[in-house]
Amino acid sequence: KRKHELESSEAQREQVRERIHVALTIAEENLQKALHNLSLNLVIEAMDTLKKIDFMALKQDIQIFENYEDGFRSILFDKTGIHAQKEQLDSNIHKATTDIEQLRNDINQLEVSIRNEQEELEEVNNMITRVEKDLSKNENEKAWIDKHIQTIERQIVEDTKQKTHLENEIQKIIQNINELSKEIEQWQNSLVEFNEKSNELKQQIHELIAKRDEIDKRIIGRKQSSKKDMEQLQKLADRISALDKNIVEFQFRLNSIEEYLWTEYETRIADAKIQVDESMYESINNELQSIKQQIQELGPINNLAIEEYKDLKKRFEYYIEQKKDIEKAREDILSVIADINKQSVDLFLQTFKEIQKNFQEIFKQLFNGGEAIIELTDPENILESGIEIIVRPPGKKNKNINMLSGGERSMIAIALLFATYMVKASPFCFLDEIDAALDEENIGRFIRLVQKFSKSTQFIIVTHNKKTMSVCDSIFGVTMEEPGVSKVLSVKLETAYAMTK
Repeated sequence: KRKHELESSEAQREQVRERIHVALTIAEENLQKALHNLSLNLVIEAMDTLKKIDFMALKQDIQIFENYEDGFRSILFDKTGIHAQKEQLDSNIHKATTDIEQLRNDINQLEVSIRNEQEELEEVNNMITRVEKDLSKNENEKAWIDKHIQTIERQIVEDTKQKTHLENEIQKIIQNINELSKEIEQWQNSLVEFNEKSNELKQQIHELIAKRDEIDKRIIGRKQSSKKDMEQLQKLADRISALDKNIVEFQFRLNSIEEYLWTEYETRIADAKIQVDESMYESINNELQSIKQQIQELGPINNLAIEEYKDLKKRFEYYIEQKKDIEKAREDILSVIADINKQSVDLFLQTFKEIQKNFQEIFKQLFNGGEAIIELTDPENILESGIEIIVRPPGKKNKNINMLSGGERSMIAIALLFATYMVKASPFCFLDEIDAALDEENIGRFIRLVQKFSKSTQFIIVTHNKKTMSVCDSIFGVTMEEPGVSKVLSVKLETAYAMTK
């Protein structure tokens, strides 16, 4: 029976040893493959194989083996045991002990190798995890970039459409301005020509009036002189007529005398040698000569003076009509200018009210409260009036902008600029160190305002502030690598951020 137990124990010990040997052999082969190939899949496979090895079962087998060894030892020193089997058992025990030690060493080495492989596997797993994270991150970044690119492309399309629309609107406005400018210039030129022509006509009219007055004076003088001459001529004619009557009377009397002499004395005056009073004839002759002399002194009579007066009068009336036409045209031009000025005043007041409202809103945004007013310095002369800005920052009294700090004045200028942009935005806006006097908090407010308006306007900002630069799409810097030689550098921040990631 004892022999049967020993044989059974030996058989079980051999089975345990065989199982341990097979498990260690498989694990060692997989471990060698993993070490030689350094392939991630083989390492994982080897680790899976090692995980499949039941080390607790091996330890239990070793414990059973040791129990068997103790059984062998008890049998060996059992008094009732067979001494003949002692040497064989000793040999078996020694061999089993050696095998156990070898197995323990192999197991220890295998455990060390397994720990190393586990560490390597853990490192590989960590690497895989990092790679997967990086891959996931890159995929997320790629998805974000693709989405951002699509957004930018849509924005570019919208901006292009808006730019085209704005360019068309600007072109129309420029065309209208050019047409109005040409029309105003034409009216102004016409007005200048009319004024020049009016001045010339006025000068001609003054000259003609002077000539007319002179001619009138001459005509009046001539009329007066002619009247005097006519009166004198009439007197002379009356005298001549009287003299003619006297001559007729004297001739009649002479004929009567001759008839009487012939009737009574049958003689004639010549025959009678009657002495005639020659003093009477001399007096009459002298009077005739005097009248003829006076007529000669009157000179030749200008029979065309009346015609010349009529011609001058017609020309004068024509120039008067021309003057009336010019004055009417001048009044029409002044009326058109007045209408344009009225429309300009209406448009200016409408725009000014909108700017006032926008200025108050933006001022409150930039100063986080307060009040702001824009007033005209000359409401009676709107088109030539200046503006006055009165503000009340939060916690302060009403002040003129000249009494504020540099930063506050810069913020007010920014508010006025963007209040105007809210009425009519410009495609481009150039700002030269507008943030130089601003502190960090106000720079943040300024940046948010610029970002809000950047959807419709492209801002070009000259700045030395890093916070302002951080929100720009592109940065352009000017350096001087060599004396007298400037170099322009440009950076797109979006590309730079992508490269840093």
